[in-house]
Amino acid sequence: MRPDLFAHDIEAVPERLSELASRLRTEDPWAGLVSKQPLLTGMGSSAYAARTAAGWLHARGIDAVIELASTDPGWPGGESNSAVLISASGGSAETLERATLLRAGTQRVALVNRPDSALARQADLVVPMLAGEESGDVACRTYRHTLALLLAVGGDRAGLAEACDHAARLTRNLLDDQGWLDGVDDLLH
Repeated sequence: MRPDLFAHDIEAVPERLSELASRLRTEDPWAGLVSKQPLLTGMGSSAYAARTAAGWLHARGIDAVIELASTDPGWPGGESNSAVLISASGGSAETLERATLLRAGTQRVALVNRPDSALARQADLVVPMLAGEESGDVACRTYRHTLALLLAVGGDRAGLAEACDHAARLTRNLLDDQGWLDGVDDLLH
């Protein structure tokens, strides 16, 4: 982690969440998704976000399959199936490999922060995260955006947009009034 750059990444959270909210209000990033019961796969924070989203999606009646991209042999896919391959950089070796192991006819959907990445070039559909470049080496914004976008598979884009705007406002308040940090510092010492 690079603390000086991580602080910059955190400061951009409100703006980026507001941009995502605007996008969710104006378009359905999943309009081209073939199956509403997709595989959600990735590594690291992408897999964590997918696991969390899958629980919420299951509660809404969407039976998403969740696997680490490195699972072998893993869910095979096939005609009329969609695999959402999640990688902020679009360059995760395991996720790229997983894309090649899916059966012919599987819709490959890249959920990426870099729409020009190797994973995006392999995809039938690209869903940009819109989290912006994170130079602090921590997936703080891409995790939030991945989770919000995966929840949008279940619909209720308007509710998600409002939740993103609400989170942006609360984060802005925390960043603008940092008096609360003294209390946390006191508790930690």
